[in-house]
Amino acid sequence: MNAQTFQQHLQALKAESPKTYELLGEFLGNGGDFEQTAKTQGVAMGTARKHLSNVYRKFEIEGRKQKKQRLVALFSQYQPDWVNPEKRLNRVERLTGIVPLNSPFYIERSEDEIIKQAFRSCQNDERLVFCRLRSARGLGKSSLLVRLQNFLEQELHHRVGWVDLAQGTLGNLDDFPNLIKFFTRSVAREFALALPDKHQLDDLQDHWREELAPGVNCMDYLEQQVFQPIKALDSPQPLTLIIDGIDSLLGLRNVQGPFLDWLRSWNERKMKRVSQDKVVWSNVVIAYSTEPYAAYEMAGSPLDNVGLPIELKEFNQSQVQTLIELYGLPWHNNEGQVKILMDWIGGHPELLNRSLYAMRTENRTLEDFLESATQPGSEFNTYLQEYLKLLQEHPALKSCLINILRGKPAQDEFAIFQLDKCGLIDVDSSDNKPRPRFKLYEKYFRRALTVNTES
Repeated sequence: MNAQTFQQHLQALKAESPKTYELLGEFLGNGGDFEQTAKTQGVAMGTARKHLSNVYRKFEIEGRKQKKQRLVALFSQYQPDWVNPEKRLNRVERLTGIVPLNSPFYIERSEDEIIKQAFRSCQNDERLVFCRLRSARGLGKSSLLVRLQNFLEQELHHRVGWVDLAQGTLGNLDDFPNLIKFFTRSVAREFALALPDKHQLDDLQDHWREELAPGVNCMDYLEQQVFQPIKALDSPQPLTLIIDGIDSLLGLRNVQGPFLDWLRSWNERKMKRVSQDKVVWSNVVIAYSTEPYAAYEMAGSPLDNVGLPIELKEFNQSQVQTLIELYGLPWHNNEGQVKILMDWIGGHPELLNRSLYAMRTENRTLEDFLESATQPGSEFNTYLQEYLKLLQEHPALKSCLINILRGKPAQDEFAIFQLDKCGLIDVDSSDNKPRPRFKLYEKYFRRALTVNTES
């Protein structure tokens, strides 16, 4: 929608429905507070909803999600004086890492609802959830986990603990006993506030028995000191543990196998009702990137057949268009330009946010931005060089990708699997032929690898 069309819609709304026009001004002015708008305008909630439905229809805002944010973005761009200054989207923030919980630039995907529904379905019975969230880097795993934590705490009233294993590996915990002690202390600390008032945690070192395996010590301590006391309360909160940073262990041979085997044992022995004993352990959600599959020559998921696997996918075209609109770029409804952008970077959240932020803040056209996308010093330079380093360190992957780029048969199935898991290629389901995932990768690696190969 351009400025002229916007103003035409706004004036038509004023002429056709002055009350809706007035309510819209109140809604945007108070920061999108729906209840306050209804109260100030002296109308019932249902009536206010009808007015806003007319507004969304008038300004061609479709779909079920992100409507308020898209409306604010539209008015921030073309009628900023109507929007509460604290809620305007005319200033965009450079998004790196986790998208903040209150950010309007977070786009929900079907995976958000799948993981929430897994918890809803077990809310009133003895079953526990063990969920594995995985994807290539930059697809938003940690951002989703933050929202899952908020959902569990606010809507299902869980006590949620969060343990980041990357913090443990920063302490040079390159042996399993030290890692499992770090993990045990971290879990106990995360759930300490849910323990009965008079319950005091035993010192871990006093509880640790050297004649027992480290994993057994951990399970005994957490069960006796944490989970059983909490579940013995009259109205215990459901417990959920989020374990982030699993991929930081991959490749550390002294800890990778033992820790992942121990997680598998946790799921099999403690989270399933296989006896008459009451299940007292917590739900578990783990998240990890799949790039290490290539770096450490892994042939599959480290936790195959454990729990509910959720593969986080890229944005679809509708979600990409919504994000473009939220950044205030006027060509979000131009399907031709949206297709060009997606040919270059697909629906990859990190790459999209980098691109749209640069185009918005530097006032660049899509064509101008893409022309420099693979050049040294571009917005993607560091990101692409990390992949290039991976390929240079693993000649089989490099050779396989070069064959794919040159249109030659790629027969190394192991290398194809690893390139797919780290996000560099797609395997077309129609002809089972591997291709570069995006034009960005095709253009960059065709130049970088061909030069390096011929030199």
